[in-house]
Amino acid sequence: MLPLEAAEAWLQQVVVGQNFCPFAGKPLVEGEVLIVEIPRTNSEEVLLECYSLLKAFSGSDRFETALFVLPIGYDDFFSFLDLADGLELLLEESFDSELSLATFHPEYQFADLDPLDMVHHIHRSPYPILHILRETSIESVRNTIGDTSAITERNQKHAASLGLDYFKKFIPK
Repeated sequence: MLPLEAAEAWLQQVVVGQNFCPFAGKPLVEGEVLIVEIPRTNSEEVLLECYSLLKAFSGSDRFETALFVLPIGYDDFFSFLDLADGLELLLEESFDSELSLATFHPEYQFADLDPLDMVHHIHRSPYPILHILRETSIESVRNTIGDTSAITERNQKHAASLGLDYFKKFIPK
């Protein structure tokens, strides 16, 4: 399966299909999710391409959210986090808090949790992914549902009930 196909299948079957993000279904169904492959290994080149894509993304209302899929060069989780830090700075400097970043990676690991906790798998994607969200969308969600801790709690329990074998199907070897 090609990287974009794998990312879209993961989005449909895991993120939306298992309702880990209850706000992702509508944009996906309405074709408002931009999914782009960035096949570069040099962080500076990746950030330049992200900047170009983000300028177009922020200047249009066609897409609600964007996923930048990195099929090569970022297998190492910590190298990926370094890239994400660079993109976070770019967002702050160039997009005036208009956009936010979430990250997904095949080896995703929350620093403060047991390495065997199933919750890590909620953020494990088939390839490293930089997820761009509009701050207006985030605020809308906060205003609609208020405290999101119930979603987090539900996701942790649901991930545990699905088990490791379910999540492994979406991560290429």
